[in-house]
Amino acid sequence: MCARNNLYLDWVVIIWVYILDPNIGIINNILDALGASGLKQKWIGGEFWSPYSIAIIYFWQQLGYLVTIFIAGLKMIPNDVLEAVKIDGATGLQEVRYVIIPMMKSTISTVAVLIITGVFKIFEIVFVILNFKLKWSCNYSGYILIFSVITNL
Repeated sequence: MCARNNLYLDWVVIIWVYILDPNIGIINNILDALGASGLKQKWIGGEFWSPYSIAIIYFWQQLGYLVTIFIAGLKMIPNDVLEAVKIDGATGLQEVRYVIIPMMKSTISTVAVLIITGVFKIFEIVFVILNFKLKWSCNYSGYILIFSVITNL
């Protein structure tokens, strides 16, 4: 299972590398085709856009999983409670604020913990990207240090 997840991670990151690559990336090629070459950026490898690109990759990778958890949490709210709130005359905003959010506290806290622990794994994304772009101008030496420590234990 772990190997399958790592393979999935690698393919997600590789696809995003081909979208964001400064030389052969889809985004810069579209900008060229539209005649907006002045808007081309170093999405990966530049000092400004690289952290944002990594954040977008991480967000895309985690989105489906976290939304699935939220949908499961919403389905766990009993219909009787929601029906009673509507009968009592609560507005949609009151229903969300006073019923749905309090009943989803455990789901929200679970998702928050998954996001926080997932941020510690973000160096995997950076490491896979670094295999493609070894000459980054931005400083990710901390990630390389972490990887070196983990692999040399």
